[in-house]
Amino acid sequence: METKNIKTSRDLADMLDHVVKVLRTVPEFKLAELQETKASDLSKRSQRDEARRQIQERLSSLAKQLPSLQRERAETEITALTVPEIRQLATLLEIRMPSKMKKSESIDLLLSQVFDVPAGQELIRTFHKRNPVP
Repeated sequence: METKNIKTSRDLADMLDHVVKVLRTVPEFKLAELQETKASDLSKRSQRDEARRQIQERLSSLAKQLPSLQRERAETEITALTVPEIRQLATLLEIRMPSKMKKSESIDLLLSQVFDVPAGQELIRTFHKRNPVP
């Protein structure tokens, strides 16, 4: 019985009667064990949340310092990441990445966008200074 169908005290009593019947079919357990399990689940959840927060902080820090690193060092740092972490890093750097891309391709794309594209843009920007028109 759904709660929206409860309109009278009789409907509530029928629903509670149904709940009692269902509870009697469940194997017996101590409520204290249930509370311990719930506390353990909350602890595990908070540990997972803390781990995710630490990963996010590490990736944010890497995203900020990546352009100032040497390309080889940046490649080493990115290679040490998992594929989901590489995708998060790409998102932080505002680089679009196809979902079906292999890890090596993802690393190449990131390095290209962080190092090669800005270097190419700088070459274009300074071309006239290096090659003056006679």
